[in-house]
Amino acid sequence: MENKRKRFEKYRDIRMMKLKSVLKSIGHMANKKHYDYDSNDKKEITKHIKQWSSEAIRSFEKASSKSRDKDDWRDA
Repeated sequence: MENKRKRFEKYRDIRMMKLKSVLKSIGHMANKKHYDYDSNDKKEITKHIKQWSSEAIRSFEKASSKSRDKDDWRDA
């Protein structure tokens, strides 16, 4: 069990730093001095960011609910 925890922490830290970097990079594209985009581009980017982040959050919520379901037998 400890190995799983250590592996989770290792990859969590790596992936969260990557996510932070990528989101920052995408945010830089909002600078109109350096980039030209229209409202459709903005809508498309924000739509995908929201969709993908919601999917990741749902994955964690789904995993949490599965582990809670295993404990439900105690309530019966």
